Amino acid sequence: MGIRFKKYRSGRALGAALESYFQSISRVVPVMEETRSTDAATGKAVVRLEPVYNSRGEQITRLDYPVPPSVPGICRALNILRPQWQAYCDGSLHPETAKAAQWAMLMIEDYLVTELLSRSKGADGLKVVLQEVLAGREHRESEQGGPASPAAVDMGEKLRLLRELFAGSGG
Repeated sequence: MGIRFKKYRSGRALGAALESYFQSISRVVPVMEETRSTDAATGKAVVRLEPVYNSRGEQITRLDYPVPPSVPGICRALNILRPQWQAYCDGSLHPETAKAAQWAMLMIEDYLVTELLSRSKGADGLKVVLQEVLAGREHRESEQGGPASPAAVDMGEKLRLLRELFAGSGG
């Protein structure tokens, strides 16, 4: 009586499971900003939260993660082990699942970059994890003959710039 791990045989099935994972740990939140004014009758300051709109007149929202996304979280939610996840990421082993896995890694990278740029304190751990994510992507891309498209950013250059940034910020 052992644990049975799930196997995803198609990119569509893995993609659906990954979307479900990200939906279970995130929410869409409207972006709000404080506006200050003075009440004419009382002379007291009034602070209001107002929605922020983009140049097209649409309310801006952001994706918020009450539970941060992670590879261990994906493995737990999908009932797979890390080596299976790494195999799903490897386009030479599982070309049918690689795009879905790459999308998930991009979502994690986006979360880490957003958190790193928005935090003034407590970003040291994020720096380490982001460097690991980027180094892992650089390794996978080099094994597969470079970035998937000509428009992709050179990951070696990105890592070098991040290291310079972290060194300059005392991290």
